[in-house]
Amino acid sequence: MIKLLRRQRRGGPIEGTDMTEHNEPPPKRRWRIGRIISGCFRLFQSAVFVIWLIVALVSMSLTASAWAVYATWKATQLTYSVAEMAYQHRRAMARAIAKARLRRLATAVPFLGAGAAVYFERQTYTEWQELYPEGTREDYACDMAILTAEVFDEVFVSVSWLPPSGSHPDRFF
Repeated sequence: MIKLLRRQRRGGPIEGTDMTEHNEPPPKRRWRIGRIISGCFRLFQSAVFVIWLIVALVSMSLTASAWAVYATWKATQLTYSVAEMAYQHRRAMARAIAKARLRRLATAVPFLGAGAAVYFERQTYTEWQELYPEGTREDYACDMAILTAEVFDEVFVSVSWLPPSGSHPDRFF
């Protein structure tokens, strides 16, 4: 009986019947939702599939974690570089302000120049206080002294009318 059913499924003739002339393939089965769901449950019951699924999920989660760590590291690196650039920009602006202040003080006329120097110094202090609202006058004085010391040589070397130290002034005139 089993052999007859197998032959019938293959489309071969069934022995002892008159179906040799009418060999028609068996009708196609229609998939139903119940069969699909039961097939999925049978697939999940397979131990090999479950192990494969666990390995795939673990590898995907490790990959996603590694990507998140890399993205966080890259964002931190970019933030640091932006902060460093902002610091360098502020430092360059402060150096330019210190150079201008030294030039103003060097060319100050005794009375009018001193008044202008005081005015400019007050204006510079107000601008500095906007950048550092918690700073005191002592902090401002320390910052300006440090910047002045850094640019002092640059300013006085760039002034062409000063002869180099240790040389005779007649050689330049």
